[in-house]
Amino acid sequence: MNTINEQPSMIIYEEDEDEIEEEENNELSLNNIILQNAVGKLVSNILILALEQVNHAYNQIDHFVDQILS
Repeated sequence: MNTINEQPSMIIYEEDEDEIEEEENNELSLNNIILQNAVGKLVSNILILALEQVNHAYNQIDHFVDQILS
């Protein structure tokens, strides 16, 4: 009788373990999406900042050349 009682509890345990693992995988997937979005935004902001700095330097050079040619 103990063997019969132990088997269903083991099956329930395995099912619970599968559910827990599935929940963890869902949480990891959600965290990965959040992380990818954050990294994408960070890279985008860095590129915008770099382009603004290049543009500022270009404008200074352009102004300097205009002064020389005037």
